[in-house]
Amino acid sequence: MGRERRRAIAERERRVEELEKKVVELGSRLKTDPGLVALENEINGYKKDVKKIRGRVDSLSVYYACFLPFFCFALSLVVAAWGFLVFNGSLPQLSGLTVSLTYLYLAVFSILWSILGTLFLSNTLVQVNRAATKPQTLSALRLSFASGSTTEKFPTHQNKVVYFVLNNFGKEMGENVRADIYFPDNFGVSEASSTASNALAAIIHRQPTHSVITYPNRLTASVKIDDIHEDMAASIAVDLTMPSSVGTYKVPAHIWERRLGKSVQELTFEITP
Repeated sequence: MGRERRRAIAERERRVEELEKKVVELGSRLKTDPGLVALENEINGYKKDVKKIRGRVDSLSVYYACFLPFFCFALSLVVAAWGFLVFNGSLPQLSGLTVSLTYLYLAVFSILWSILGTLFLSNTLVQVNRAATKPQTLSALRLSFASGSTTEKFPTHQNKVVYFVLNNFGKEMGENVRADIYFPDNFGVSEASSTASNALAAIIHRQPTHSVITYPNRLTASVKIDDIHEDMAASIAVDLTMPSSVGTYKVPAHIWERRLGKSVQELTFEITP
């Protein structure tokens, strides 16, 4: 449980820090910026994640894992003993109630406290099981444009090398990392012939037509990275020709890490005249 609490706390700190950055970025942007909605959605997502992480941390604390179940079960036992003593005449019944009603009410309260203790204990056991079966890693990978946002604006038909950033916000090194970005047919996609310093040129390939795992027949930009250290980023270059139609295009991406497994992310291209 100690490692899971460490992981949860580290993740909460990272989420809060990223939330604060997004709030500053949101406040500095104009209301007409196409990234506004994406930023608001990210902020709302961070808030929900922080709330979930706090609940997970609390469930694994000594207070929730031991004290609350013990208190509920002990109180249930005390109330049950009180009812038994009333029933056999050792203690008087409650004011205004018969012995039978007093015994019945105390029995009900005893059962309710026992159920509450069982709920606390069950929640702790569920969280312990999740901690035991969850991938043992503190890495956390996020794909964005070079600006740090997941939304960017481009004119129609524009051809340029677009840079993406794969950032490890976690507290451990990410190992055997792979990123796949699945572009729809509206985009022209090719390998970047020249890139900025230290940028990785993505390999372009097409998904199988009848693929059931990824996006069938889509042109895919892929990179493989042996490792990304904590608080480090890798720059990915892709030569893109933007769609001819104005609109918002959602481009999915899959990120793999040896221990973390697959995470599904999304980039938004806002195509303007």
